Amino acid sequence: MTKEENIFANLDSEALKTRGINAIEALVEQLKAKDKYIKELEEALVDKEDGDIYWSPSGLMTAKQASKYLGYKYSRIVELGNSGVLKMKREGKSLIFFKDDILKYKQDLESDIKTKFKVI
Repeated sequence: MTKEENIFANLDSEALKTRGINAIEALVEQLKAKDKYIKELEEALVDKEDGDIYWSPSGLMTAKQASKYLGYKYSRIVELGNSGVLKMKREGKSLIFFKDDILKYKQDLESDIKTKFKVI
């Protein structure tokens, strides 16, 4: 198969198959469609809650993800897990944290801040 045939074989554009548009125009059409799809995905992410980006579907998070979510250094997250403040599970070298515990910890921090700086 020549280089040109390989390019045409990989195209799935309807415009190329039905109207006979040249390969470059078909590629441009595909890129525009992919850009539109990427914009839709980005808009969907903006609508989500801040933490939704980091959670796996099962509600688990690695120590690195937890540190990014809470704004702590990695070592601080590991320390919180080892001390029992955050529920942690070890899988090989990975440290896995649970969504409920992290959300509760963050909520406790926010409530502590509100009580300390209460306006009288």
